[in-house]
Amino acid sequence: MTDPHGGSSDPSLWATDLAAIDRDTKRMSCDLCIIGSGATAQAVARRASKSGEAILVLEAGGTGPTIRRLQHATGPDIPLTGTHAQDPSGQTSIRLGGSLDLPAVRLRPDAAGTGIRLARLTASDLAPRPGLGIPGWPLDYADLEAYYLQAEAEFEFRRPDTASSPLDDLTAPSAPFWCVDRSLIGNPGPARFGSAQVITNAPVWKFVIRPDGRIDHAVIRALTGHTIEVHAERFILAAGLYQSTRILLESSWSGGRHAANSSDLLGRGLMDHPQLRIGTLEIKPDVDHDSLRCLAASSVSDTGVLWPKLVTSSSPEVMALAATVLPIKAATTQPEPRRILGGLRGAQELADQLRSVRFNRNTAAHVMRTVTGAPDLVRLLRTRSRRSNTDWSFENGWWAESNTAESGGRFDILALAEQRPRDENRIQLSKQKTKLGWHHPRITWNWNADDRRLADIAAQPVLDALESAFGPIHRTPANRHVVKFSSHHAAGTARMSLDSESGVVDPNCRTHDHENLYVVGSAVFPTNGYANPTLTDVALGLRLGDHLASCSTIPSTITEAS
Repeated sequence: MTDPHGGSSDPSLWATDLAAIDRDTKRMSCDLCIIGSGATAQAVARRASKSGEAILVLEAGGTGPTIRRLQHATGPDIPLTGTHAQDPSGQTSIRLGGSLDLPAVRLRPDAAGTGIRLARLTASDLAPRPGLGIPGWPLDYADLEAYYLQAEAEFEFRRPDTASSPLDDLTAPSAPFWCVDRSLIGNPGPARFGSAQVITNAPVWKFVIRPDGRIDHAVIRALTGHTIEVHAERFILAAGLYQSTRILLESSWSGGRHAANSSDLLGRGLMDHPQLRIGTLEIKPDVDHDSLRCLAASSVSDTGVLWPKLVTSSSPEVMALAATVLPIKAATTQPEPRRILGGLRGAQELADQLRSVRFNRNTAAHVMRTVTGAPDLVRLLRTRSRRSNTDWSFENGWWAESNTAESGGRFDILALAEQRPRDENRIQLSKQKTKLGWHHPRITWNWNADDRRLADIAAQPVLDALESAFGPIHRTPANRHVVKFSSHHAAGTARMSLDSESGVVDPNCRTHDHENLYVVGSAVFPTNGYANPTLTDVALGLRLGDHLASCSTIPSTITEAS
């Protein structure tokens, strides 16, 4: 297998496993050390390589059997607090190439390949929102626009030259989401990292910080017990939100503070995109279903698929929201009342036996009746809640390829909602430790009444537009919106700001507290808008890479010392 950008994608031919480094090696030195190997880290490494510096990429995982061993040693037992906190193990991947190997959407309705959704944040997403007390990003859209184009090129995707799209058929606020093949960056070859040397199975524990605030070195602590100090002029944290935040929290400096935390905002402001069901659309009898097909996925090029979304952009007093429409398929089988009744009676008999701790020859029959009736009971409850066969994962965008008549003219309106950044939603270190000796992060996250209120306000323009065009809408009450609390779009915890009192990093992603430490990725987002974060992550990585290349140190070589 080869990388389209040149070179074999088999890492055994070009990456170095930490186990292959002499056990007597206690120290390594380079100009630039990048921690992480995902799409953002690749963008930084390749751009920074223009400086001619010695660059070292440290990846905690690797390939093959080592992935499972590292995953087991570093997680996934992450303590969760808060009513709605979600287990992040499903959105993190300790492996070469980062998390783009995780489940994704179908790239074509008739193909096995999978893709990843790309969408830009808008100028209004980045702007201050004084009505909500949100200062916004210390970057303008113009600062990112050129890098968005370059980030799209990273995925070998080019927007169609024509300005028309299926969305032109619907007069409603809308935005394109593109779905592209993730395999290029998810399975990287050496060219993806420029001139950098890549070391796998090299999990970083923490930073050691000098009294003057400079990062002296990073500490690798491997499964084998091998510990190495990595010294560099500059360090880049691009290990994903959870691991990057965890490394900073593990690193102490003057006064017992965590690294990069003079603002006391490190780990705070954790955001996600809850998935909401904001209503059900009942198509008018005289409206052709085909008129709704502008909201279904469509192929627009060999490398791109358009996934249209109806949107409410952020404004001074409103959060952002992106909605999609999916048909509610008719149930293929009807619940059997006899089985439901038998299952309920069997469950009651079992409960009575458990309470009395007396079992008899009928116990097995009660178990069978309970098990047999359960599926029909679940089907009945789902039918009554009008959610019978809806795809809650937002991945069934190809419904235009199927016969939507089976929906009976009913469509669910599902949405991703922006969340207001709140300091109480955060990541801290727990008392539990991994097998490698570092602390598990503890996640506190809630979706509260204010979030529900703002999401409900954002949903109304979308619902009004659909109702005007297609027919009556049953609007879901705000307290019943959520169908899934996480879209695996975690953001915040190391927010970008102009000064050290209101954030963790500056507009160039350099930490306010440490002149030679940078953090890049969705952790630095002050707000998360309505878009999937990947494209913005990569755009920020490219921008940082150019910044590093423009202020590079004197080129040197990577050295190892016993």
